[in-house]
Amino acid sequence: MKRFRLIEEHSALPGLSPEQAEADRVDYIACIRQVIRSPLNPQAGVGLEEMERGLRVLKALDGKRTGDILELEDADHRHLCEKVRNARWAVVDERLVRFSHTILDATETVLDDPPRPAAPISGTADDPGAHTNGRSSPPVDGDITSRSKSLSSTGRVVGQPRPIRPRRKPGPA
Repeated sequence: MKRFRLIEEHSALPGLSPEQAEADRVDYIACIRQVIRSPLNPQAGVGLEEMERGLRVLKALDGKRTGDILELEDADHRHLCEKVRNARWAVVDERLVRFSHTILDATETVLDDPPRPAAPISGTADDPGAHTNGRSSPPVDGDITSRSKSLSSTGRVVGQPRPIRPRRKPGPA
């Protein structure tokens, strides 16, 4: 039995209207339905065995809401993992990577924090209340400058960019 929490992640893009932010959310329930309904081989379509395995996953998803834990038998989890590995997405988005790894890395225990209220539409992934589903989080205050800074042998802060110097123009000096 494999378990993971069904969450939704809102867009972190600044300047979106509430309608745009709602449309740009990654809902794990909707993503699982989309992945399961897509054939492993689009040219061949969905065969009976693939359809039956997919229907078992969809049945386990019935009645689930955001924040619930989805429990899948090992065979159903393997099928969902196969579908996730073969999924083709229309965009490059780190939230889809987190979704995929949540499925692929599922265990018998849920690897995340207890559910929290859904983030407001204007919320970002850097909000201290954002759900991480077991992944590392930014510092509570969200400010990376609050971390201790290491100095190099030259006295510069490690990781701090050097000033940009203008390039010399080619030709005689």
